[in-house]
Amino acid sequence: MPAKMFNQFLCSSLMLPEHREALNRHAAELRQQEKSRRPSIDEQQHELWDRLIGDAIREKKELSITCLDEKEGTRLFRGVVCRIDPQRREIIMREAGSVSRMPLDGIVALDP
Repeated sequence: MPAKMFNQFLCSSLMLPEHREALNRHAAELRQQEKSRRPSIDEQQHELWDRLIGDAIREKKELSITCLDEKEGTRLFRGVVCRIDPQRREIIMREAGSVSRMPLDGIVALDP
């Protein structure tokens, strides 16, 4: 719904408080869904990421991986990739003394 149309309904004097609250809840849900929506990633991007991850594992380089988390939105991990678990479809990464696991399907950005 366009912002102009949405604001038009909010300032209506005929709107019940319950309806205004429902509209606010609905708008908050839409914002949350937009935040947790996974962008479309093409094959070329996947190939580049595969190459970057492979190089990082071989050379013990540090990577920044941005993952999509349904609860928190996006999370940034920065560390050395230890290995990839193909059965669980996860990347295991060591960062600041702790070990993190992130799903391959949740990756939205990868930077060397």
